[in-house]
Amino acid sequence: MSDRLTKNAQILISATAEGIPKELDVLTKFTFDESKKEIQTTKLNSKNHTYETGIADAKGSFEMTTDPDSESGEILEAAHANDSVVYLIIRPEGTGASKEQIKIPAKVSSHSTDYALDDMIKVSCNFVAVGAVDRTAQPAG
Repeated sequence: MSDRLTKNAQILISATAEGIPKELDVLTKFTFDESKKEIQTTKLNSKNHTYETGIADAKGSFEMTTDPDSESGEILEAAHANDSVVYLIIRPEGTGASKEQIKIPAKVSSHSTDYALDDMIKVSCNFVAVGAVDRTAQPAG
């Protein structure tokens, strides 16, 4: 995995695959992990172990600071409460033609809210992919 400057990173969310995604308010941290399990395929009398990779898995987390009436926050909260699929779009370098975009059908596996701040709240979420991860370049315009 390459290191990249992520000061312009964005995560957008939509309640439907075709919906217009809403940007998460003030994104303060995020992680995204894609992995495949190792499956040993070594045959008898082999001199070395051999492996294949299994089915892809993807999951991640993010934290944001938001207003209690935030539309993106309401989508997240409802998705967790109803165990429904949302569509997350991760833009590690922000918006721009040909920059990377990762679209994930996901379920919110945990949703935590810290109400300790004055008029803003801190929301932390974990998510798991429930379908194929789509990596594309962002369209122009």
